[in-house]
Order: sequence, then structure tokens, then C-alpha cells
Amino acid sequence: MEQTASRVIARNSLFSVGRLVVTALVLFGITPFALQVLGPTQFGIWALAGALTMYMRLGDFGMARTLIKFVAELDARHDLNAINGVVSSALIIFCAWGALLWVIFLVVREFVVTDLFRIPAALHDDAMFVFMGVVSIALSDLISGMFNGILDGLQRMEITSTVSAAAQVVSAGGMFFVLKQGWGLRGLVLKNAVVAIATLLVSYYLAHRVLPSLRVRPWFFRRHTARELFRFSANFQVVNLVVLVIDPLNKTLISNFVGLHFVTYYEIASRVISQLISLFQALAASIYPAVSALQARRGPMAVAWLYLRSTRYLTLSALPVFTAVIIMARPFIRLWLGDGYEPSVLTLQILTAAWLVSMMATPAYLIAQGIGRPELSTVSSVITGLVSLTVGLLAIGTVGYFGLVVGNALGLMMGSVLILVLLHRVLVVPAREVLQAIMSRAWLLNLLLAGFTIGLLHQATLTSLSTVLALIGGYVVFYVTGIMISGGLDEEDHRLLRRVMPAQLWQRFLGPGEAP
Repeated sequence: MEQTASRVIARNSLFSVGRLVVTALVLFGITPFALQVLGPTQFGIWALAGALTMYMRLGDFGMARTLIKFVAELDARHDLNAINGVVSSALIIFCAWGALLWVIFLVVREFVVTDLFRIPAALHDDAMFVFMGVVSIALSDLISGMFNGILDGLQRMEITSTVSAAAQVVSAGGMFFVLKQGWGLRGLVLKNAVVAIATLLVSYYLAHRVLPSLRVRPWFFRRHTARELFRFSANFQVVNLVVLVIDPLNKTLISNFVGLHFVTYYEIASRVISQLISLFQALAASIYPAVSALQARRGPMAVAWLYLRSTRYLTLSALPVFTAVIIMARPFIRLWLGDGYEPSVLTLQILTAAWLVSMMATPAYLIAQGIGRPELSTVSSVITGLVSLTVGLLAIGTVGYFGLVVGNALGLMMGSVLILVLLHRVLVVPAREVLQAIMSRAWLLNLLLAGFTIGLLHQATLTSLSTVLALIGGYVVFYVTGIMISGGLDEEDHRLLRRVMPAQLWQRFLGPGEAP
């Protein structure tokens, strides 16, 4: 029996969040050890290699994400021959584009090592080996990304999430072993190459296991298919470039107008909020392939239903967490880093409030892409970038540092509102229903709980970071309990929960009901 869309989305969301948690824990655990063994200078080279890898990943030109959408639609139509044509065309593009990027880096490698990164002469050869190595490994990662895109398009994100998490764990174990053996940076590159090749082979095997009819052949390449892939992926590349440009430009403006110490304040807040954003983006990631399949199988009514429900649930989920972070920002920063970081506190509060608005619009971004209208999310992202940088540039010269922070928040909120408006026109969903999905009685409950928590903080002095984290967790638990008790879930919510939860759980918490 075919699994329901809601169960598939729930499963994929949980595995995506699990992958994110494993990755964060692995990085948190291995980084201090690597820093201690390598020392600041060699660790800096390894960090630069990571940055170079991030830029190389732009070389997929949004193709892996495009592949998810095409595979999801074609699988829903059971057009297996078309899937083979799309995948084969994508592979040719990946290989050609990746080879071009590798040749370009080969030509400019001396400039990168000597002039751009200014690596000391004593470490020149090691740095050259590391950078050439990670660029070569990035080519393997590009092809792995293609097979992961196939699996994600088939809505088997539990497989790609598990493989990714396992690769992170193996890579961290390999780093520990390599550094213990004293093999240094060159050993780390070779270790990464082994992990990358193994991941590629596993991804290739699993893609064929899930889709036995998959055939990747160069002669399946079709020029019109390649053009269609490029047309669609160009929108993703624009979004990626906007995201890539905003942060460095913000730091450049801060450094030039108000000083390097404010760059530190900005970076601290950005790192905290980026972890929070990643969690909820992972939670929502499964919407993208699901909506592509729904559109092909059931049409626009099913897409509208998914839009309203996903917007409602992401808002309900994000509201208490983001609110708790805003309330707890001051004690969290103080107990984490010590005194003297007050600008980071206000920065974190302002950006968290703006990102809460953005979270409400995240399903709209994903659904616009999934239904074949990526230009909507592209326009919204460009507006976000233009408003953020323009207002930030004007405000930082007159108001100071927080003028730029507010400019960023304003751009983020304007882009979020714009995507909601643009998608509303495409789906023709009544505005009243969209507002009902976003504005529920949960807001009143959250406001009351926030007032109580603020009053509690005025009466108590927090002395440990674990207490702050426990309070954030307690805030979320009380919020969820209040939603359940106050009747904040409607009949559709109960029906969906019964569908995605194990029978023992839904009978205990939701009462008797017939499983779908």
C-alpha cells in the first residue's frame, strides 16, 4: 500500500533533523581535539580548505536540487525512461562543469595559496596539497550529490540522511585516528578522499537498489533536457549567490564603519541563529520533493492543502523555540561567553525575531520551487538581499552598528512577506485561510507564557548554561501542553497525528480514534 504523503513527510523530516543533530554533535566533539593537535596555523589552513569546499559546491549550479524536483514528478508519473534521461543528462553536466572548475583552480592555485590566502612559505607545499586535494574531492561530492538527489526525489530522505550522518561519524573517527598517528594535514586529505569515494559508491548502490530500473548512460543525454535543467537550476544558483554575498558584505561594512570588535559581536549572534535556522530548515526540507509528487499525482488542490498545513505546523513549531531564544538571549550569552557581549544579545534578539517571520514563509519558498515556479523564491531572495544591504549601508553610517542589523531584519521580513503574496496569487488560496494557518490561538498562549517567563527571570539569577537550556526546553514543553489542553489542535490536526504517530502514542495522547 502506498504510504500517505503526511507519513512520508513526517518520516523524512525526522531523519533530516536527526542528521543535523548528529553532524552538530560530531563537529562539537572533534573540533577541540583537531585544534589542539594541529595548532592555530595548520587548523586555519584546514578551515580555509573547508571554505574552499563550500565555494566548490556552488559548482553544481543548483543541479542536485533541480534533480530532486524532476525525479519526484517523473516518479509520480511512473515515467522511468524520462528519469534515466534526466539523470544521465545531469551526470554529463556535473562531470563537464566539475572538470572545468578543477582546471580553473589548477591555473589559479598559486595565486590562491600565495596571494589570496597568504600562506607562510614554510607551509606552502602542505597548503597546496590540501587545497588541490579538497578541490578534487569536491568533484566526487558533486556526483554523490546527484545520486542523493535521486533518492530525495524518490522521497527516501531517510536513506540520504542516514548515509550523511554515518559519513560524518566515520570522517570524525578517521580524523581522530589520522591526527593520533601524526599524519597531519596530508593525512586528513587522504582520509577525506577515502570517505568521499566510499560515500559515492554507497550512494550509487542505494540509488540503484531503490530504483532498479535506473540506467545512467552517456547516450541518454538530451540537449533539450539539459536546457530545461539549466533553466530551472539557474534560479537556485541566484539564491545561493545572494546568501553567499550577504554575510561577507555585512562583515565588511561592520569592519569599515564601526570596527573589528563589532564583527565579533555579529558573528556570535549569527552562529547561534544559524544553528536554530538549520534545525527548522531540516524539519521543512521534505516539503520540496513531496509537493512535486503531489502536484503530479493529485493536482493543485493537494498542493494548496500541503501549503496551508505545512505553514501552520512550522509556525506552531517555531513560535515557542524562537520566542524562548529571544527571552533567554541575555543569560545565554553571558553564561556562555562571559560579560562584555551585550551587543551580541540585542543582535541575536533582533535577527531571531526576523527569522521567526521567515520560518512562517519557508513552506512558501519550498512549494514555489516544488511546483515549478522557482522564480518566485528567486525574486523574494533578491529583494531580501537588496533591502538588507541597501538599508544596512545607509543606516550603519548614520545610526551605527544596529542600523545594519535592523536593515538585515527588515530585508528578511520583506522577502518573506513577498513570497507569501506571490505564491498566494499562483495557488489562489484565500488570504483568510493563509492568515488562519499563521495566526492561531497559539500566539496568545505563547504571549502569556513569555510574560510569565520574563517575570520569572526578573526574580531569579541564572548561574549555569545548563539551567538556561533547561528553561528553553521547559518553555517548549509547557507550550505544547497548553496547545493540547486548550484545544489548539483541530480535527484535521488530530487526523494527521493519528496517521503519522505509532498507534500506542496516538491512543494515549489523542484518545481513541480510528487509524487511517
